Amino acid sequence: MKLIIKLLFIFIFSSLLLNAKQVLDNNINLTNQENIYLKNINIIKMCNNPNWKPIEFAEENNMNQMSGIAIDTMKLIENKLNIKFQNIPTKNWTQSQQFLKEKKCDILPAAIKTKKRKKYANFTKPYLNYKLAIITKNDKPFVKNIEGIIDKSIARKKGSGLIHKLKAKYPNINIVETKDYLEALQKVSNGTVYCTIATLPVASYYINQFALNNLHIAGYTNMTYNLSIAVRDDKPELLSILDKTLEAISKREHKDIYSKWANVKIKEQFNYTYLINTLILIFIIVVFITYRQLLLKKQNQKLKDMVEEKTKELKEINENLEQKVIFEVDKSSKREKQLFEAAKMVQMGEMIGNIAHQWRQPLSVISTVASGMQVEKSYGLLSDERFENSCEAIIRNTDYLSKTIDTFRNFIKEEKELKEVVIQDRINIALDITQPTLKGAQINLVNNIDYNNKISIFITVGELSQVIINIINNAKDILLEKNIEEPTITIDLKRINDTAIISIEDNGGGIEDDIITKIFDPYFTTKHQSQGTGLGLHMSYKIVTESLQGKLYTKNTNTGAKFFIEIPVVKENK
Repeated sequence: MKLIIKLLFIFIFSSLLLNAKQVLDNNINLTNQENIYLKNINIIKMCNNPNWKPIEFAEENNMNQMSGIAIDTMKLIENKLNIKFQNIPTKNWTQSQQFLKEKKCDILPAAIKTKKRKKYANFTKPYLNYKLAIITKNDKPFVKNIEGIIDKSIARKKGSGLIHKLKAKYPNINIVETKDYLEALQKVSNGTVYCTIATLPVASYYINQFALNNLHIAGYTNMTYNLSIAVRDDKPELLSILDKTLEAISKREHKDIYSKWANVKIKEQFNYTYLINTLILIFIIVVFITYRQLLLKKQNQKLKDMVEEKTKELKEINENLEQKVIFEVDKSSKREKQLFEAAKMVQMGEMIGNIAHQWRQPLSVISTVASGMQVEKSYGLLSDERFENSCEAIIRNTDYLSKTIDTFRNFIKEEKELKEVVIQDRINIALDITQPTLKGAQINLVNNIDYNNKISIFITVGELSQVIINIINNAKDILLEKNIEEPTITIDLKRINDTAIISIEDNGGGIEDDIITKIFDPYFTTKHQSQGTGLGLHMSYKIVTESLQGKLYTKNTNTGAKFFIEIPVVKENK
């Protein structure tokens, strides 16, 4: 008998310790009135949404077997409060809301606070907060926000309130309504529509459950779903108890529930040091470009002033003709050198435009990838594969930006010295600088250069690339001005005996017969005064004929104008 009493005492004492430990672990500070309220109730009636995987749903359409993130959260609350939630079966979500309104149930476990529902229910603080993600096939680019896909086809579950919001803000939006979330994701997967918009857990659940492995999160909207427990408005004590209990649920417990349904592992925090350094580098580059543009503007004004001064001085020449001619020829030669330098500054401006145009996409990708990783980390969605792919995207685009700057820097810093070079290498420098603008203007560059048979020439470094850039830019301007369909520039290189011949041909329709003999004259241009100085081709002509000891001429072909650059090659027995 003493042994039984002793064992009974140990059991009661252990139970008291266990209950005390549970209260301390849960850290729920209920008032006396709230504790009395809990003792007087054994069951809390709950109505559910039967078709909202994985938030809450009826397994095999059985409303007595509810599952999902919200249901697992309710089970946690049951354990912490030692109470029982009883599910009240309903036909659908609409009827569940009506039951709460009619006091046939006490709570809705996952509901958004709306003006209509606030008339008959109170709401706990949101315990589930989900951003609406933009889901596309993984071969589609990242987007910053919903404006990036507003002209695309978007699948969304029929009856969704989001459809009404989007159509109200964007009347011409193309919404494809589906019977459920799975059908919307499948239409994206098979290419029927461009994208769908869904919360992260819904998207992750269906992607994992149905192996839609060709989908990814391309970006996020500025809209979120904040889910609370809706409590009938005549039970303020229950509302307060549930609020306190929700606060006692740890982040670890929330993540465990989410991972169970979204099949996502929690990863370590992303190190943003590399990203910050990249952004600092980009900022420095942008400042440099801005500074160079200001210098260019100043140099253009200087050029204009010099031209006006020259015109004025020529009018004053009226005596000592022979001496003045000699004097003015020398002066004109110096001015022409200055004008050539100014023209090169204009060319540098065009190159800066090339670089700036090509930077837009890499910068957009870096920004979107970084923000995407940050958001996915905050929701525990940053998988190792996603992390590695995102870092590779940032590094790849940063390297591209760096190589672009190196190309520009090497071109403008080349010393003007005579040396033996490979003509194919000099052509490539010009193509590297001009290709970004050609791509931006959707002009096809056909490169027929033979890189196997190297051709050596002896020239002043930098001048040949400058000439090629001038001719390509002139061809580009003509193609854009005439709005040519399928605009094309073709570059070729041949060797005939001891001469290398570079040809650059466009399909812009050719040069009028009455001006083709004037195109290399100084100050001759068919462009508006604000767009050209008439020095580009003249400068190119003087470089080829005087410095490179070659020939520069043009002919009209069946499709357009074709420029020829002839340069003596280094003889093999030299």
